[in-house]
Amino acid sequence: LNTDCLVTDSVWKITAVFRYFDEHGVYEVECDKYDPKAKHSCPVFQVDFFTMGDIEFVTSGPMMNENRHDFIVGGWNRLEHTLEVTAEMASYETAWIYINSVEPGFNYEIDDVKMIPM
Repeated sequence: LNTDCLVTDSVWKITAVFRYFDEHGVYEVECDKYDPKAKHSCPVFQVDFFTMGDIEFVTSGPMMNENRHDFIVGGWNRLEHTLEVTAEMASYETAWIYINSVEPGFNYEIDDVKMIPM
């Protein structure tokens, strides 16, 4: 991501829908939407801010899913995160957004990713 618009104190809503599959990619299975550090957690976003060539960076860490609807096995489930940009985050030249908290070997599909200023 280009950080020109990710200024100090800006607030962003990051949303998407996802489906979660077993380690064979065949059967849709349930995951924990509410704890990104749980053994069977659902996919969540993480945003890392850095400057190319520097070894230091700042991260949002695995973000908590704010969507409180029950998980639907076999259906599309919603991800909702709020990112509040700190002065430290805004001081870096670039940011990467990626999926975190997927159990090793498990698979997911993600669609309709949006990052909207609040």
